[in-house]
Amino acid sequence: MKAPQLKAIIVAAAQCVRINPVVMFLKLPSRLNARRSKARVALDNVTLYISNVMYEKSLSAFQ
Repeated sequence: MKAPQLKAIIVAAAQCVRINPVVMFLKLPSRLNARRSKARVALDNVTLYISNVMYEKSLSAFQ
């Protein structure tokens, strides 16, 4: 995966405030080729990472 593509994916994922619908959309069964499948997995990983970071920040805010 090229760096500009990864940066665009990270920016797009960062703009998704509602993360659960995005994750549910990414987990829909689809018959894509290998490149699109890899991009979907990368976006899924970035989305889960951002959701974990936001969750940790919300936990630390309540402590």
